[in-house]
Amino acid sequence: MTRLLTLTLFATVLLATHVAARAESGMYRVEVLVFNHLESDAAPVELQEIRAFLEAPDLAEVLVQPAPYPMDVMSTAMQDAWQRLRNSATFRPLLFVTWEQTRIDYHPPVRIHDDDVIAEQLHFPYQTAFLDLRSMDVGSEYLAPYYRLDGTAQLRRSRFLHLNLDLEYRADLLPRPEPVPENREDALSLQEEDAAQVLAHSPGPALVHRLSQSRQVRTGQMQYFDSPFLGVLARVTATTGE
Repeated sequence: MTRLLTLTLFATVLLATHVAARAESGMYRVEVLVFNHLESDAAPVELQEIRAFLEAPDLAEVLVQPAPYPMDVMSTAMQDAWQRLRNSATFRPLLFVTWEQTRIDYHPPVRIHDDDVIAEQLHFPYQTAFLDLRSMDVGSEYLAPYYRLDGTAQLRRSRFLHLNLDLEYRADLLPRPEPVPENREDALSLQEEDAAQVLAHSPGPALVHRLSQSRQVRTGQMQYFDSPFLGVLARVTATTGE
């Protein structure tokens, strides 16, 4: 009797472990829909520089698993939400992105953005850069784009699932004030300083609306993130990954 009970308990533990392993081997599909409030009277904040978000991998690029992998599908729930926002007189959908990621690996934030490039800046990711001096566009491959709507999203798992959002909407890119040189030497000096500033600083100043929030999320449920100007609808679903 004792031996039978032991075998039964052992089989139960193996079955539970197998079920848990299968559940962990699946994926999380993340859907993020960004919109803005058309009737918002919230004033943007003036920032001297806008962020490049270059430290985060771009979802628009081809990523290899276990990194988050971009998808091109929209669930029925998100299709309905997009259409409702589009037909609304008070909201406007700006961006929809979706990706899948494994359930057990740590995933850093991924960059999400629209297609409206408002500025470009030379950015050399390594200490050494190779430039083709015969090209008409020397250094064009090192131009980093700055988008009107730009930022990062991260689904992270500890005890619970959390979605972190860090978004900027650049309402207006302001010109930098230019000092007036008094003589030729000052003019040459300012030109050298301007060249150094281009490489050292991001574009700006700019008028920016921000949404930076972290919230616990539940799978299969629509989650709402809100700010005076930007809003986000997010939905995380558990999939088999097949």
